[in-house]
Amino acid sequence: MMDVLDGSCCLSPENRAKLTSCHDKSLVESTVNYIANSNDPGKMKACQLLTSVTHENTAACTQLCSYFEEIFDTLQHFDKHRGESQVAFDSSIYLLNMLTNCVEAVPEASKGCFGADSIAVLLNMLTRELGPISSMILDGTEREVSMEEEDMLVLGGNVSVLLGTLLALPSSPFTNSILYKSDDVSISKEFLWMALTRFVTLMEVRCGLVSLGLATGVLKLIDFLRG
Repeated sequence: MMDVLDGSCCLSPENRAKLTSCHDKSLVESTVNYIANSNDPGKMKACQLLTSVTHENTAACTQLCSYFEEIFDTLQHFDKHRGESQVAFDSSIYLLNMLTNCVEAVPEASKGCFGADSIAVLLNMLTRELGPISSMILDGTEREVSMEEEDMLVLGGNVSVLLGTLLALPSSPFTNSILYKSDDVSISKEFLWMALTRFVTLMEVRCGLVSLGLATGVLKLIDFLRG
């Protein structure tokens, strides 16, 4: 059933709107509850469904903001196990994309969800994934990357999209141009746009830019961060 609903949402904005109207919160509520409380391996499909449902869907994103804590806790759970299974890795990416959808569609409502603790979690994820390959990102050298480095760039790239989207808000939760600094890496606007540039290049090589659900938004985000 989730595959059918996901396909319906991908094909038609009208279907997304009908499934998640302001008067019917059952789809978002039941799917979030399933993601947060079930140990069923089908949770990844549920994450994929909510990512599709929230794409350019103000009503669904507004509803999802009410369940931010459950979604973010689930993201942390999957991220903790990302190296153990493809399901955990893919689910983490779906949840990051879902949160990005909300920031884009309902910026004021979603911005209030991201406190210091959740921002710190995202920055730690970004540093963990991109810190070890920061020299490759910063020097712009074209070289073959290992599968492990690809995974770092894919997960780190999706975190970068979310953080960059938050950074682009008119009243951003970030007050400094340097978002995070350690002995190993300094996360700044410049670092984010360079990381996203490598991320987009990788996705083009992997399966074509059109496969990026937020391709146009990502390219606009790169322009913003570069400026």
